[in-house]
Amino acid sequence: MHYRTIGFHLLRMLLCVLLFGGTAAQARDGSFPIANYPVHGTELSPVQLDALRWYAGKLADEIAAERRVEVLVIGHADLDQRGRDFETDISRQRADNGVAKLREFVDEEARRRQLPPARLGLIAYRTEALGTRELIYEKPASELQRRANRRIEIAWMSTTPPPKPPGPAQSTEFEIRVVGGFSASLLLQADNYIFQIVDLKAKKTAFFFYTAGGLGISLPKIPGPGSMTYAGPPTRFTTTRSVELHQFNSKASLFQDPGATAGPLSAAGTFRLSIEEIIDAQGLLASTRPGIIPVEGGTGLQMPGLGSVTTGVLALHSAIFPFNGY
Repeated sequence: MHYRTIGFHLLRMLLCVLLFGGTAAQARDGSFPIANYPVHGTELSPVQLDALRWYAGKLADEIAAERRVEVLVIGHADLDQRGRDFETDISRQRADNGVAKLREFVDEEARRRQLPPARLGLIAYRTEALGTRELIYEKPASELQRRANRRIEIAWMSTTPPPKPPGPAQSTEFEIRVVGGFSASLLLQADNYIFQIVDLKAKKTAFFFYTAGGLGISLPKIPGPGSMTYAGPPTRFTTTRSVELHQFNSKASLFQDPGATAGPLSAAGTFRLSIEEIIDAQGLLASTRPGIIPVEGGTGLQMPGLGSVTTGVLALHSAIFPFNGY
């Protein structure tokens, strides 16, 4: 999404072409959206706070230069069976919590820079609660679309343009490898694998645990308990939006090609991982390129089979730490 610098009040633009009919997507020009609230959630998550802290740094730039800024934090809600008043109240709480945290972060940044306390008076804050009057998805067809509706927008008026994401900690360049794991299968299959993802820009990495269930098919007359693998080589991939490592915590599916493995020898059997719900700091959906990432296994054992498919979750399984090689 591209943000144009053309004013503060009620100008709109088309956000995206939607996949489902009967919907409307609108966003305020020059605004900074922070979405992805859970049902009835009003508190900001760590990911959302990171986005807000970045924005506060841009406001601190303005008052450091002795420029006045007017900031409007607008709360939005998703459709709820409790009705319009409840939706408006939820959106008001989101706006109020957002502006309170924004003030806190600006104050912290001003103290860090040793700016005169009077500079904080250059920022005028106000809030607005719109409830469901400006839905991104008027007929949400999934929880992902509902989370896009649950958001705040931050807009400002100054003599300089509003800031544009992403922040410096985000990247589109990554690589992934399987570290180890196993499948248990007769016909129904359970997958348990550890993957390592590396942020090639930030030089950081983390481990993710994939656990899922699905279907696996062994060759006739060669029944087997499944397969296991040790660490394999990395595969590079990119994302369509700038994201951080923890945002790969997502629903996922794992496919395994037909093949067999015995120790270091293998014939086909490549893993193919689809990471399905990568949500960036603004609550917008990113995807990987390629959409299904091929991941080669290492030394291990795979009973001859015709392949498998499972669906589950890719969950962050470690701290994020500096990457110094495998």
